[in-house]
Amino acid sequence: MIKVVRIIFPVILVLLLSFGSNTHVHAQEKLTTIQGAVSYITGQNIYVKFENTEGIENGDSLFINKNEVLIPVLVVQHHSSISCLCNPVGDNSFQIGDLTVAKIKTKQKSEVAEIQIENQTEKDVSEKVISSISEIKSLRSTTKQDIAGTLSISSYSNFSNSESDNLHRFRYTFSMDAHNISNSKLSAETYISFSHKLNQWDLVQEDLNNALKIYSLALKYDFNNTTSMYVGRKINSKIANIGAVDGIQFQKDWNRFFVGVVGGTRPDFQNYGYNSKLLEYGAYIGQNQKVENGFVQSSLAFFEQRNDGNTDRRFCIFNTAIHL
Repeated sequence: MIKVVRIIFPVILVLLLSFGSNTHVHAQEKLTTIQGAVSYITGQNIYVKFENTEGIENGDSLFINKNEVLIPVLVVQHHSSISCLCNPVGDNSFQIGDLTVAKIKTKQKSEVAEIQIENQTEKDVSEKVISSISEIKSLRSTTKQDIAGTLSISSYSNFSNSESDNLHRFRYTFSMDAHNISNSKLSAETYISFSHKLNQWDLVQEDLNNALKIYSLALKYDFNNTTSMYVGRKINSKIANIGAVDGIQFQKDWNRFFVGVVGGTRPDFQNYGYNSKLLEYGAYIGQNQKVENGFVQSSLAFFEQRNDGNTDRRFCIFNTAIHL
């Protein structure tokens, strides 16, 4: 019986990975450049804004053009869809508006469509967390327990004429939303993913955060129907542009209006792990407006972010979201 199980289990695992996999054909690549501009400068970091950062990865170099020669001056530490947070190289000085150049690899159109399919599963994680952990349920007055979750497994493969260039990546995702645990006022939510490449397990052992990403892991306590508090890592849909916050979030509702305060730290730029040096705090106010098929949520937030005790950014954010 034990021998049969040892034979059947690997077969089932292979079938699961096969059903969840997407195969991509490696196409010819062409090196090109895109231009960005310095948008913000702090004592330790330089922010560069692009029209689109597709093709730019953490660890890439950004260049300046001197006499038709590209000279590396910045290293990308973290990037979003339109901007990069960088560290300077050498003794170069920068001003707002200075132009930089990034080298990226462009692919043939036949491969672009396949990449878009893969990127659909890797879209902005803030949207995935917010959509998978419903904020609407938190408005209920009932304290009846309601627990739901998902576990998904997927794999992605790139095949090349050169076997050494073949790439196989595996991704495991777990999300759970537990409302009113044991019919109490305590709730919990989590959204975690683990991904690694075949034959590159040494990178996982070197730093677990290279593979493990905790996007949400928080407890919620409802003092009453209008007052609640989150503790842990949480992406707040009312201030989604801030991203995940490691700390405490407190909110009070009055009819269709709400106000909240937030204090804690933001995830590390390089590996999305916990970083006690990245302090942030702020407050927000907003309202929910009912429409025919849902509601419109608008909020205004004021935040300060610090880096190792120094002020990194101060800003205000106006956010509007339509829930249908």
